[in-house]
Amino acid sequence: MILDRGFPCLAAVLLSSQFGCIDGAGSGNGPLDCDQDCQDGTVAFGIQWSVMNLFNTVTGTIGPLDESLDCTYGGTAHVTGSVEAGDGEQLTSDLEFELAGCMQKQTEAYEFELDGIVTQQGPFDNGGGALAFDYDSVTVSFAGLGYPEVGDPIEVEDSCALDSALACEGGGGCETTGAICGRAFSPVESTVMGS
Repeated sequence: MILDRGFPCLAAVLLSSQFGCIDGAGSGNGPLDCDQDCQDGTVAFGIQWSVMNLFNTVTGTIGPLDESLDCTYGGTAHVTGSVEAGDGEQLTSDLEFELAGCMQKQTEAYEFELDGIVTQQGPFDNGGGALAFDYDSVTVSFAGLGYPEVGDPIEVEDSCALDSALACEGGGGCETTGAICGRAFSPVESTVMGS
């Protein structure tokens, strides 16, 4: 069985990040720095959407997956696991992404090189774009730039655990929650444009 190619909400990965990291953002009080909480949320968001972009490039076949991919800007990803059908348009992802020097970026959101294994698990609606994915990794290495709503771009480099979730409503509003490097971060809101 073949899915609608690109999973409507998921393929529209032109994102408008709305990081509410610091109180007073956009209040006209001058430039603000992105503190550790903001940086952690920015990094987790970037890792999640990097994996989401890779998810959008897999075949779309319901059932087992075992596919090697070239990452958008260099490096590779090996995707294994499955996408299973449920009721109606409801599907469930249970995938593992093995990343090797995988370069991913989204304009004015993130530019990361990723190494390690990241899992993506949870339900999504192929017809309406709603999803609730958990993204986890025992150790994921990341290096590059994050672009928070406040302050200048941040340069990041680390190797640590990821325990996060991404929830998107059918109308395109998304929220990233969880912890990275053992630090919980404030929710990061984003919008999937074109949904």
